Amino acid sequence: QIATSTRVTAGQTEQVVLKTQPRTGVRIRVIDAATSQPLPARLSFDSIFPRVPLSLGPPLKAGCYMTTSYVGLEPRTVYLTAGKWLVKAVHGLDYKMEEVAFDTVAGEIAELTIPLIRDNPTPGWQGLEIGARTDATSGVMTQLDDIVLMSAAEGLDWLVSGDFERLTDPAP
Repeated sequence: QIATSTRVTAGQTEQVVLKTQPRTGVRIRVIDAATSQPLPARLSFDSIFPRVPLSLGPPLKAGCYMTTSYVGLEPRTVYLTAGKWLVKAVHGLDYKMEEVAFDTVAGEIAELTIPLIRDNPTPGWQGLEIGARTDATSGVMTQLDDIVLMSAAEGLDWLVSGDFERLTDPAP
């Protein structure tokens, strides 16, 4: 974020040059430890040092909100301040939660791959979310792609819409 002010006179053009610093953060991907295949996952962040309050944004998008981010099959970049961080990654009930400490350096994007170990196989079980509402329902701001990403990251197999007065198809 950059805050600046300038005085502009009617009918004239004013040019302002803003110098920004490179962003700081981490690019994370989550994989199955046995197969190295990417896994969607829920990520929770906490600062270690220096302790800073963290807000990745309001809870409107699955990408980043409050202290949580969801990563799909592609890596996700999460912007943080420089320092020491702890991230917890989880994918449904079948996988063990993994905690990883990492450092961020000002102006750099760290790379982090988190392998999750499948430790609670539940053959034949199905995960189901019934009644998920999207922005197709008045008063709901969460978009369908975010609902699908969050459901996949939580290890759910089925998603049934609960939108009012509209049929929402989350497939594929």
